[in-house]
Amino acid sequence: MSALPGVTTAQAAALAALVAETAGRAPAALPYLVPALLFASAEGQRRLALPAPGPDEILIHDYQAVSTPRPFPLETPLAAVAETRGNDHHIKVTAAGAEAARLTTALRLVARAELAAARPAPFPARLTEALAWSAPLRITQAQTDRYLSLSGDPNPIHRDTALAASLGLPAPIVPGLLLVSLIQPAVEAQSTARVASLKARFMAPLPVSAPLRLALQPRGTARLRAFLATEAYALALADLVLEPSSE
Repeated sequence: MSALPGVTTAQAAALAALVAETAGRAPAALPYLVPALLFASAEGQRRLALPAPGPDEILIHDYQAVSTPRPFPLETPLAAVAETRGNDHHIKVTAAGAEAARLTTALRLVARAELAAARPAPFPARLTEALAWSAPLRITQAQTDRYLSLSGDPNPIHRDTALAASLGLPAPIVPGLLLVSLIQPAVEAQSTARVASLKARFMAPLPVSAPLRLALQPRGTARLRAFLATEAYALALADLVLEPSSE
């Protein structure tokens, strides 16, 4: 078990401000992605142990799960236990012996040629017609850069325009966690519940400043499915569990 410095109030506030700017609505509660900021520190980066891409490889984020049994503690020393199984990195974070968060990150290395040849599958027409979609949203390079600075994400695919062009993309791509951060304000616009857990699968890259839409679909009591998509294809699908807010 390793000690982590925890997340500061200033870091959390900076993330909340960024989410407010990208989503057009401030989060009512602490952003549920605050635990991801733990890995902006040198110790956090070491615990995450990201695979190192070779010269002809790109690191791809396939999946992310975040759960917090209660609002995440700020300004609190934390401990983390990390385990890697295949492409999955599992991290359990505790504060004073009590669980504070669990994170699972699925990462894989992909050959640049393979990624350049990939094309996203069309978004199912039945869902396009059945869901209530938000107005178009855009995440700029400046907003992406702020997130990269906050999170310590070193992946060049999010900032290198020449690399993006070599993959047939018009711009660097938005980090997956920044993309799914748009979900919380949308949930809070229709509920006072807290997002207790999120499991997101990333399906296609979103170039910086490209338009996207978001839709929420009830999936039973205290459960939602969130869709993030362009006009043509799905970007991410996330399943959320809600619980009554304690605030």
